[in-house]
Amino acid sequence: MAYNSPLSFHRRLQMSAFTGLSLVIEPNDLLERLDAPELILVDLTSSARYEAGHIRGARFVDPKRTQLGKPPAPGLLPDTADLQQLFGELGHNPDAVYVVYDDEGGGWAGRFIWLLDVIGHHRYHYLDGGVLAWEAQSLPLSTEVAPVAGGPVTLTLHDEPTATREYLQSRLGAADLAIWDARGPTEYSGEKVVAAKGGHIPGAVNFEWT
Repeated sequence: MAYNSPLSFHRRLQMSAFTGLSLVIEPNDLLERLDAPELILVDLTSSARYEAGHIRGARFVDPKRTQLGKPPAPGLLPDTADLQQLFGELGHNPDAVYVVYDDEGGGWAGRFIWLLDVIGHHRYHYLDGGVLAWEAQSLPLSTEVAPVAGGPVTLTLHDEPTATREYLQSRLGAADLAIWDARGPTEYSGEKVVAAKGGHIPGAVNFEWT
């Protein structure tokens, strides 16, 4: 296998159609780059929404696959084997540039970007406004389903993007720690309980994600 030096990687970055774009890109930015060979376009809407019409070339990912999905904390990171299967299906490779979108304001897209950080892949963009912004500009949709790209890939998971319960417990009250509670005000206050317990982590500041 050929050795990929830092210089050769830098040259590949310079050759990417996405070089110079910000984290958040506009529909026309994506439209101009839909045929870029490095693009992996990820749709995190619903299967029904995807089948009705999606951005050409997008691969559907059920949002449920971005989380463990098991009680008592279903929102934990998926098992490594499941992530390796998911990213293999997407055709993950070191040169890939991901563009991610959903139809719910970015919550699921943001979670997928977190998964990319966890696997150490930092070449990604979020489509501003998701598929709804794409439709608002009357840009074309497709009903062609992208085939599975391949089988499981080997991934290395990194701890840095994730704050565990133990980490937070050990750091509560620290002056340099900020905890953002992105749920609604009633969940934050404990008035509405959808988890095992109501309320919030001590010191957390509530700013609803929507």
